Amino acid sequence: MDIGNRIYYQKSSGTVIYQAGEMSDAPNERPIIDEIAYIDVPFGSIDYAKDWIVGVDLESGQPIVVTFKDETAEEKRIRELEDELLLQAENEIGGIL
Repeated sequence: MDIGNRIYYQKSSGTVIYQAGEMSDAPNERPIIDEIAYIDVPFGSIDYAKDWIVGVDLESGQPIVVTFKDETAEEKRIRELEDELLLQAENEIGGIL
């Protein structure tokens, strides 16, 4: 099922607030949203370079924040070796990756 873009807008002015985007091969229709809630996060209270918001705690009304895991030296070296192997395989096979 193909689902069209859903646009959230301000009722008083028609200003677009958010666009949910289109979906192809969606398993079902978008749910009808009876109520939309929001929270305001104070400016600068979250370092978005290191953290991201994954949800909102419904009891406290506070954002649920997860911190990116810092890569250890060993993990970095393993990732670099894996990248190197992938590039070698791509060059040998002829660019399928």
